[in-house]
Amino acid sequence: MLRMSSRDTWKQLLIAESELNRANLVADLTRLRLEARRLARPATRMRSLLRTLPMLLGGWLGMRRARAAADAASAGGMPWLRILSRAAGLVAAVWTATRPDRRRGG
Repeated sequence: MLRMSSRDTWKQLLIAESELNRANLVADLTRLRLEARRLARPATRMRSLLRTLPMLLGGWLGMRRARAAADAASAGGMPWLRILSRAAGLVAAVWTATRPDRRRGG
């Protein structure tokens, strides 16, 4: 019967422990990568919303100016067709800016 010395046994235990630590590190890094992706999704959505904010604000201010000019020009009567047309253009611009891009998997 072949008997291992205590030094060889200790060496084998250290090697086994090292392999377990390496496997745990790989699993931890995989979990960390998945968690980072999960946390990045809302940030991406928020970034796209913040990107459209200046456009929304500009559209709103433009609508206010147009309404004030129309009120001043017609003394109370509003050109509804023009205002509705501008509002539809604003809605279309916001929709195209905020909808998910299907080509990129969004």
